Amino acid sequence: MRRLVDHGREGTDPSFYFTEFAAPAGCAVDDEAAWTIANPALDDFLHRDALRATLPPKMRENAFRRYRLGQWVGVDAAWLPDGAWAACADPIRSIPDGTEIVLAFDGSFNGDTTVLVVATVDRRPPH
Repeated sequence: MRRLVDHGREGTDPSFYFTEFAAPAGCAVDDEAAWTIANPALDDFLHRDALRATLPPKMRENAFRRYRLGQWVGVDAAWLPDGAWAACADPIRSIPDGTEIVLAFDGSFNGDTTVLVVATVDRRPPH
């Protein structure tokens, strides 16, 4: 399917008709104007309430983007929205020797991602 979409987007083959309905990249999943762009049947046989009823967290965000907004996503079952994990990184921070840290490991069971996370311990007085 992806090859057909790429071929259609090129627009160089007059024998290949391609029309794509997709919400703008990066739009909020609850942006009803984006729903209209992605769903020409909205308010006809596709009811607006049906989309509202499947908004995250009832449906995973990537699945909603793929099936309701017509957007290409890397994975249907992503645990976090795109960019959420990268936004947590602090690439210029260094951890000095002797700093107390915690390691967290999530091993892959079914071919998904394996992660090892290192975090510093911030000791604050109790409230």
